[in-house]
Amino acid sequence: MPPTISTVFPTLSGYAFRQGPTSGCTLVPAVRPEQAGPLALRTYFLFLSTTAHLLDSARAMSLLPLSRSILLLGDSITQQGTMAGGYSQVLSQAYIRKLDVVNRGYGGYNSRFLYEVVKQMAVEEGTKGLSKVALVTLFIGANDSTDAVMNPRQHVALPLYKEKVKAILALFPATVAKILIAPPPSQPDRFSKLIGQVSPDRSNEVTKQYADAIVEVGLEIGVPVVNLFTEFTKIPESEWDRLFSDGLHLTAAGYEILSSALASLIKTKYPALDPDALPMVFPDWQSIDLDNIEESLRYKGD
Repeated sequence: MPPTISTVFPTLSGYAFRQGPTSGCTLVPAVRPEQAGPLALRTYFLFLSTTAHLLDSARAMSLLPLSRSILLLGDSITQQGTMAGGYSQVLSQAYIRKLDVVNRGYGGYNSRFLYEVVKQMAVEEGTKGLSKVALVTLFIGANDSTDAVMNPRQHVALPLYKEKVKAILALFPATVAKILIAPPPSQPDRFSKLIGQVSPDRSNEVTKQYADAIVEVGLEIGVPVVNLFTEFTKIPESEWDRLFSDGLHLTAAGYEILSSALASLIKTKYPALDPDALPMVFPDWQSIDLDNIEESLRYKGD
């Protein structure tokens, strides 16, 4: 039985909503009728239209994904990848009606923080009602590589960083395709001035060590790597303003480098997951069998 809603804005309007044990919602006086003013009537009309939604929420309806997914794990550079031209947005467009792109970027996180989240997220393959992960990308290291003294909260020592990267990927079975993304360089002076630091807590010399560590981990466990550090350093540093929005996070031009490298790697390492190789989950409208619409549109699974 849905919970009874008995006191919604009783002191504001003079009335309260109450749901019966079966269905419907009634407006009942919370104070004497002669004390209720015009505000009660306005409140009634304002909230009556949302009552059905409120009650449906109490019943906790769920939505089946009906699609496999691409899971993007990372920090704020992944989180902001939903912007126009961001790699999350570009992948979502490329895989529309084929795979769901799930952005799980967490601003400010390092590999230690991210591991604690992902180990709650990844459940046994084949769990009923959940989306099966077809591909997971891991893009972490921009915060891990900050200075240990200046930024002890975000810094993660290199050996532990490698350990956590491997531990995150180990949460996913061998059947799941995996891609590592090495952190790019940054513009430390530009970013530190923006956030009011006296001096930068990061350097490209150190970030490169973390990028190299990702390459090493990839070779060790057999996971392909997009080396974004190398890709960015192919461009003259004098042109980096167009790649970074603030010295650390990426512009659409910066994300384009990542998106292109990812698309190329997927095509060569995981050709079955290339968007051009995947069918739509549900058929094109012109292919629907009008004599048997229900069967024609029945979800067939992966």
